[in-house]
Amino acid sequence: MEDMEAESVVPEGPDVAPVEQEPLFSNLDLFLFSLIVGLLIYWFLSHKKTEEAIPEFKRLTTVVTPQRETSFIEKMKKTNRNMVVFYGSQTGTAEEFCGRLAKDAQRYGMSGNVTDPEEYDISELPRLAEIDNSLAVFCMATYGEGTPQTMLRTSTTGCRRPMRT
Repeated sequence: MEDMEAESVVPEGPDVAPVEQEPLFSNLDLFLFSLIVGLLIYWFLSHKKTEEAIPEFKRLTTVVTPQRETSFIEKMKKTNRNMVVFYGSQTGTAEEFCGRLAKDAQRYGMSGNVTDPEEYDISELPRLAEIDNSLAVFCMATYGEGTPQTMLRTSTTGCRRPMRT
């Protein structure tokens, strides 16, 4: 125990300078801390909290997309056409020819409408008589020895019976 007492003894005398303890916070630390606290208090007291109103949402109007029209007769009546040219082609050759045919029909007073038979209901073909001076033309591309395209076999089955006018 005597060793512990010897270590804790502080030497005294005229030659020994007293040891000063450093403070935990310096003057600059205290100044900055009080400045930050002062600014926070000022901000909280001067900042007025406004009640944020809940924005009202406008009702969106839903646009109803019209269903695709499957009646080529109604389309012909709307566009004031009296000739429909149906094409069946996988490469576009028959479609190009039908476009030229419908354009050339204008020379003879006909206004043509080029149509893919898969897009419209061919069973309405008898209603073509509702349009004055009407005409239907079919231009189908074939392959091999006149075999029709596979996509056209189902859409032209209703055309095999004769039309009555």
